[in-house]
Amino acid sequence: MDHDSVLHSITGDAIHKVVGSCPTKLAKERLAAVFKTRKMVDELRTEGGELKASMHPDVRKCFQTKNIILFERLLSNLEYWDRDVVNLLKFGVPLCGGF
Repeated sequence: MDHDSVLHSITGDAIHKVVGSCPTKLAKERLAAVFKTRKMVDELRTEGGELKASMHPDVRKCFQTKNIILFERLLSNLEYWDRDVVNLLKFGVPLCGGF
């Protein structure tokens, strides 16, 4: 079995980075990412509140502790290919097909 093909390339790259990096440097990079994310949380607070205010009360109750706007921004920053997943969170999932 070819062990390299078992892992997704992104996972393999992450493992190689962790194994091949200085622990102090890696800790600093991770801490910087935490601070950057916290800053984004503060910047997006108003937009997130507006989104939740526009939701149906039952949906809002389910997503009260979730930061959908931050999730959307992080996916965008990572250039994630399927950002339509955010629309499913914002607007719901259709329960029947559109004929």
